[in-house]
Order: sequence, then structure tokens, then C-alpha cells
Amino acid sequence: MKKWMAMLLALGILFLLTGCQKEEPEPEPTLTPYDLWQLSQVYQQRREEEALSRAASDLKISNVLVQRSGTSTVCKGSVTNESDDTTYKYVKVKGAFKDATGAVVDTDWSYAVGSEGLAPGESSSFSIYVDAFSIKDCEVTIFEADAE
Repeated sequence: MKKWMAMLLALGILFLLTGCQKEEPEPEPTLTPYDLWQLSQVYQQRREEEALSRAASDLKISNVLVQRSGTSTVCKGSVTNESDDTTYKYVKVKGAFKDATGAVVDTDWSYAVGSEGLAPGESSSFSIYVDAFSIKDCEVTIFEADAE
């Protein structure tokens, strides 16, 4: 009888140790106001990146020319809206000014289009100035544009 009692006791202890108890479900994760703010920032950044990607495919840069102007170097060119249905406002272009070796020696930006907007099929010119003399080339990119 003592053997049976010892065996039942051992089985009971084994049963308890192996996790045959009712487990409490893990609580649902909760988001703090800071977590929500971070998520909104990530969402906003992704929306801006998608909008810039679309603008970069719709807006084409052409006729880029580098000239000396007094004590400055100017990069001139034009932007054309090749989209079918989107008008762009506040289009910013960035110029990476390079020397003869291709090294970037200066950068600056300018508005190519302001509040007036650039409708499909329209073009606008821009000029970006820097105070550098060794400039041989300028690589121009669109780095901001608001789509209507």
C-alpha cells in the first residue's frame, strides 16, 4: 500500500512538473502613445518616399548646362512634367557639382517650380549657383515635389 501511495504521489508530482496545468494566455501587446507616434512617422516617411519616387519618374530633367557667372558657377536646365494627369508644385532640384575627376566639390538646390505648379506637358527652367571655380559637371536630381 505504501508503494502505491508513493507511486501516486510521484505521478502527481510528475504531472504537476510536466505542465499539465491550465496555462494563462499571454496578454495582448499594448501600444504606448510613443509607439503610435513612431508608427505614424514610419508611415509618413514611406508615403513621402513613394510620392518622390513617382515624381522622379514623372518629372524629367534636360538641357543641363554648367557655366561660369562672375565669381560663381551656375548649373542651368529644365524640368518637364511627363505625367498624364498629375500637376506638381514646389519642385526642388539638387545639383551635385563635380570637378574634372568626377568628385563632388559642392551641392546646392533650387526651386524649379513654385506655387504656380507644373501641369502635364509643361516645362520650367532652373538655375543653381555655387561659389566654386573648378566645376566641370553638375548632376541634377529631383529631391522634393508636391503632387496635386
